[in-house]
Amino acid sequence: MLIKIGARYPFGACSYYRSYGVFPHLHRLDQSIKVEPITKIDWTYIAGADILYLERPQDPEYVSAMKLAKNFGVKTWVDYDDDLFSVPDYNQTKAFYGKKEVRQSIIKALEMAD
Repeated sequence: MLIKIGARYPFGACSYYRSYGVFPHLHRLDQSIKVEPITKIDWTYIAGADILYLERPQDPEYVSAMKLAKNFGVKTWVDYDDDLFSVPDYNQTKAFYGKKEVRQSIIKALEMAD
């Protein structure tokens, strides 16, 4: 099984605990599992995967990746560690997650996820 993983901030704490820091260890648990990062949204990075895992897909680029995955028959898995529709006013990311295009991308990613 080949799992391709993508995260907007692969060096952040969220990625460490939920994607790039965790997924590579799956191979130790099961030798048949291979994990590869995607470094850009392109069909050549997605084709051939069994699963495309995206951490916090929040923009149209990730929605495009999910569409590519669907075209290749790749299952999609999304992970949101927070309710990004209820970011409190004091949080500096509220302005970003409050943008219409970001909210629409999150909704679309959730709708397309397997």
